[in-house]
Amino acid sequence: MNAAVSGTVGYLKPSCPAAATCDGVTMLGADVHSTLWNSAASAGSTTATSINLQGSLGYGHMKNGSALSFAVGVPLAISMDQASKARISAFVNPGFGWGRASATGSPSESGTRPLIGAGASWTAPAGWGLHAGFQKVIIKDGGNNLGLGFSWKM
Repeated sequence: MNAAVSGTVGYLKPSCPAAATCDGVTMLGADVHSTLWNSAASAGSTTATSINLQGSLGYGHMKNGSALSFAVGVPLAISMDQASKARISAFVNPGFGWGRASATGSPSESGTRPLIGAGASWTAPAGWGLHAGFQKVIIKDGGNNLGLGFSWKM
């Protein structure tokens, strides 16, 4: 695979008290993922490793401002076939990101931070899979992102 490209469009309408007027956020995102190196196939080996390059760009717009972000990571992955023909995979993704927030009538603020991610998946012989992932921006009180997913290869 040369590269996988994906895009996301979203709208977040916050919950607000009945008397308040709250505006939502329109979000746009784009991602690209490309393989830099794959381990050579060897006779009898059921394990594959790879080094990849991943880039993400995000933009959010609300009535009183906007946000912009860019991140790049280098996922390191390992994948193993099981005797049952299922496949298990794991990755770690060190990276670095930049973000800027702008509010109407105020100067914009921007900064850079390191990122770390990790995840694992199990794919059944029939082509469906279960996935779990974790992402952390290294910043005080930054919180964590956890994700669960399901895929089905038709």
